[in-house]
Amino acid sequence: MRSAYAAFLLVVLANPVVLGAQACLGTPARGGIAYQNVRYTVGSGHGATAAYAPGKVAFGAHFNTRTNNAAKSGNEGGGRFAVVVPIGRVQLCPGIQASFYSGTWNAPAGVEVKSQVLTAKAGAGLGLEQPIYRGLSIIPSVGVHYAFTVTKFDVNPASGEVTTSGDTLSQVAIDYAVLARFRFLYGGVSGLRYADTKGGAPAMARYIIGFAFGGNRAAKKD
Repeated sequence: MRSAYAAFLLVVLANPVVLGAQACLGTPARGGIAYQNVRYTVGSGHGATAAYAPGKVAFGAHFNTRTNNAAKSGNEGGGRFAVVVPIGRVQLCPGIQASFYSGTWNAPAGVEVKSQVLTAKAGAGLGLEQPIYRGLSIIPSVGVHYAFTVTKFDVNPASGEVTTSGDTLSQVAIDYAVLARFRFLYGGVSGLRYADTKGGAPAMARYIIGFAFGGNRAAKKD
């Protein structure tokens, strides 16, 4: 039981949360709505993300399902707020983010484990939307955030009393993305790593396709 519980703890804490943002963090400069296919360290999910920048501030939200296998499932969502600071064509976006995950794991021997994970982030992103040719542009971005995670577990054995426990974790999260935009359509890939994570694979990867807000005026001039 202890080994299964420890394995579940590692899976949950290793699965990060990524939010949409403006060019600073991987959507067109004025925002957009997109579908995303998410690949976690263990498992995968589907969801949607939306971002909007009416001026000097930017808002975003997302919702994902998450499935590791037939015995593990959950839902996760969150939002963010950032201040948009233009530096030439580059955008700098200091801001805050929050997300919440709720899931269930059916462990061996009829044990059901429910988890609730709250993550708060603070940091900044840097990116730009660079025109290429006649309505086509690319959007590279990178962000660094301090992430603080609180996890609560409810362990419910087949015959016995529910046991509740918790844990906390502090990490430095590094987001990066490369998108392509053609007029009102955009898509691409993004990833998330933790500064203390070893290995070449990201902790989370997203494949994104969506609709951008506003005209691609800079690209139209070229």
